[in-house]
Amino acid sequence: MQPAYPVRVIRSNRKTIGATVSDGVLQLRVPMRADEAAIAKFLSDYDKQIRRLLQSDAEARARTVRYRGETGEYLPWQGGFLYLLRADCARTERLADTLCVPLSCADPLGAIRRWMQRNALAPLSARLRELSAATGLTYTGELRLFCAKNRFGTCDADKRIRLNYKLACLPADIADYVIVHELAHTIRLDHSPRFWEIVARFCPDYKSLRKRLLQAQAYLSEL
Repeated sequence: MQPAYPVRVIRSNRKTIGATVSDGVLQLRVPMRADEAAIAKFLSDYDKQIRRLLQSDAEARARTVRYRGETGEYLPWQGGFLYLLRADCARTERLADTLCVPLSCADPLGAIRRWMQRNALAPLSARLRELSAATGLTYTGELRLFCAKNRFGTCDADKRIRLNYKLACLPADIADYVIVHELAHTIRLDHSPRFWEIVARFCPDYKSLRKRLLQAQAYLSEL
């Protein structure tokens, strides 16, 4: 089976297979006589470790990347990453851990944003309902999404909540913090000590999560 990530095989006079990741590409250094079956077995046996290497590499590059929507980039998505691939396809679609963008698309980044907006509503709506039930903090109406560079959620006096669709790009614990933050505004429409007491009741480590959210803004602002 073809792996869902790019692989470069480098043959050398060594006895075992070794793996490193550079710029999103898994580089395998293999013995001169290693056949395809041996390489496939290595990829299967060490799949979890390889994916951790790929994710660590993607996280490091995501802090400085300027997204263009081209092959080789990684899109952060629900705590993981999707490999971006410009391909001969009819529409932007996800295939396993790969997000395929049509080669014919003149604005690939715009196509990716539209895909994100379409696919963010369901999981964010579900999580808002779950956290509302868990905390007892109720909101009104249906969740609506918006796009902004430096704001991830809003709650008005009528307890209507709106979330930035880019929350779907974040790890679950950070996204949960933002949702709890907005649910707390259904009780207090300010950032008073009482408000933060409500947040802390349901999200005790909110201070560290706020710091991680600020760090994430740097690369999410490019999307």
